[in-house]
Amino acid sequence: MRFLIYASPFDVTGRDVLKIIRSMNHGCETMYMPSIEDLQTYLGQPAHMPDGIILMPQTVAEMDDLIRLSHLMRDTKVILMLPTGSQHISSDVNLLRPSFVGYAGEDISVLTAVIQKMAETNGSSPLKAIQ
Repeated sequence: MRFLIYASPFDVTGRDVLKIIRSMNHGCETMYMPSIEDLQTYLGQPAHMPDGIILMPQTVAEMDDLIRLSHLMRDTKVILMLPTGSQHISSDVNLLRPSFVGYAGEDISVLTAVIQKMAETNGSSPLKAIQ
């Protein structure tokens, strides 16, 4: 499976998630996108479409930018990790059609379980991972 992670280069949780995915022994290829521009360029090339995208926005402006790119993420599983205590996230977040929504500042073991289950089942519903 191919995973793509969008997180600010200053986001410690994003770096931790990247390390966790790379340490899993499931043959997962992981790409890291540190900016909206990099993400847009990468997703604009259909041959590069990942199986799963982990989005870790830190601000409302980043979330709005990701929502504007939602049309580029239609054919992949989206995992959305919101910043802890985020209260002002747009109601348009459903346009991203996330398969899983969590909070980045909390225990990332649930996110790890979701990613592991997706890798084991080759991209089927990540919700089964937490049942």
